[in-house]
Amino acid sequence: MNLKLVGNTIKKMSQSAPIERHIRFFDKDNCEFIGQQPMLPVNEDYLRKVFGVKDNNPMLFSYRITEKQQVFIERYTGLKLNLNRFEYFMECDFDTIPNAY
Repeated sequence: MNLKLVGNTIKKMSQSAPIERHIRFFDKDNCEFIGQQPMLPVNEDYLRKVFGVKDNNPMLFSYRITEKQQVFIERYTGLKLNLNRFEYFMECDFDTIPNAY
């Protein structure tokens, strides 16, 4: 799979569709979905720095939250992360994706 092509395609679609980011969390023992917290819009350049990704990354995929991102996520969302018990991910949803099918 060409991830660059996929990323470019998603980025083009996202320019015409609202993007919503969520923090989703799962139980580490059984991978059960526990919940999610919506995020307010945040600058993508800042997200790239927080997650340590390249400048051309569209920040439209799923990103695992580790100790490196914990302080940012807790301050930004108000969540108190328990990284020992749960796996956390920042993920994107599109409200609508025109011509997606």
